[in-house]
Order: sequence, then structure tokens, then C-alpha cells
Amino acid sequence: MEDERKPEQPRAPEASPAQAEGAEEELKLPELQDALLDEKTVDRLFFDVKHAAELIGVAFKGGSQERASATAAGDALDQAREALRAESVLGVQLRYRHRGREWWDTLLRTPAGIRLVRIAPDFPR
Repeated sequence: MEDERKPEQPRAPEASPAQAEGAEEELKLPELQDALLDEKTVDRLFFDVKHAAELIGVAFKGGSQERASATAAGDALDQAREALRAESVLGVQLRYRHRGREWWDTLLRTPAGIRLVRIAPDFPR
């Protein structure tokens, strides 16, 4: 005897109370820039941050199982550039202020070169 039950239709997930309350507000993410840089361009980026921006901080990313370690400004910029050049880290994040706007540049080593992911976070005021 054949089973004549109809298969259940998938249901849309229910919104959580927090999602339902904020449903009218659109989530706006900051613009993201992504580029592959050669060594000369990476050197120029570090030069520009050092001489034309206010460095807020530097974070180092070690191995895949290691957490990033943050370092105060000071010599951290030079240390970050040398660590990328020596391939002793997977990546670094530079946080700086330029022309009144905060920028976060994440530089990651890849087989093709250094990948730059840049974002200017717009924090609520």
C-alpha cells in the first residue's frame, strides 16, 4: 500500500525577537577594498602610514592556530613590515587615522603576494 502523505514543505526560519525589532533598520556594512600588492607597493603603503597618518595600533597574526597579538604604535610599524618580509607571520593589521578617518588595513601573505583588505569602519556616534 502506497503512503499518500505529502512531503512537508520547508518552513522559513523564524526571526528572533532582536531580529524582528530591528527588521526595519537595514544593516549597513562599510565598503571593503581588496587588492593584491607587490613588495614595492607594500613598502610604499608602510611609508605612507608612517609619514602621513596617525598610527593607532598594529596586530600580528601568527599561525593558523594562533590568536592575533596587538602591539602599541611606536616601533610596531617597522616590526610589522619586517615580519611580513621575513614571512614570520601570516599577516598584520594596521589601524590608523588619515585625514580624520579611521582605516583598518589587513595584510595577509598569499602565494601570489600580499593581499590587502582595507575597511574604514563607521562606528555609531
